[in-house]
Amino acid sequence: MKKARCISIVFMLLLCVAFSSCVNNASSDVIIDGENYTYNAETKTLNIKIQGKMKYSCENAPWRDIKYPEHIVLNKGLTSISNWGFGCMIGDEGDPLNFNCRIKTVEIPNTVKTIGADAFWHCINLKEVNIPDSVNAIGHDAFGECKSIKSVTIPESVKSIGAASFSYCDSLKKVIIKNGVKKVKSYAFLACPKIKKITIPKSVSKIGKYAIGYKDYYPDDKVNNFTIEGYKGTAAEKYAKDNDFKFVALD
Repeated sequence: MKKARCISIVFMLLLCVAFSSCVNNASSDVIIDGENYTYNAETKTLNIKIQGKMKYSCENAPWRDIKYPEHIVLNKGLTSISNWGFGCMIGDEGDPLNFNCRIKTVEIPNTVKTIGADAFWHCINLKEVNIPDSVNAIGHDAFGECKSIKSVTIPESVKSIGAASFSYCDSLKKVIIKNGVKKVKSYAFLACPKIKKITIPKSVSKIGKYAIGYKDYYPDDKVNNFTIEGYKGTAAEKYAKDNDFKFVALD
């Protein structure tokens, strides 16, 4: 009887050890600690723990094998998002360069000064992005083909909105450009057909070719009934007249 009881106790202890091991393994599978990042597989949140400049692109990032993050949290202290930092290549979803294609949200800290070229290009599921007032430059194609973004505010700290930086954002309906922005480069908001009206502040001194109001790279392919609100004698009025858009003076 004592022998049977001892065997039973040993068996139960083995079960506890096995269960504990499974729990620990499961836990380690949920939270992945890597070089300069932490990934929570349960919430699909990728936390980037980089200080200063981000030097990685989607091709050589240490987290490139993560499949598939939906939320990106950038560490406070990061000063730049590199070119192609989270860009998504077009092609087979199984391609390792497409690990970013399911990103839905990104948290950019107010220490970031530059958003590099193609930084979030073709992140077709990215629904919202808040650009902090620490950012002074947005590179070309930075948010190009982010087809799920509905609104964006460009803070006054941004001096230059890069070429094609928000091009082909099919769902983009609302763009707010704060006074302080100086340049809106060519194709910046090309092929954003849901934008019917935009207000250009006095600070903007240059608006590039096909920057706004066009559905494609053709002079006759304009957004119907497109309206520019701005101030007389500014780049806004000139662009409206040069491109035969309706201009509404604010002063």
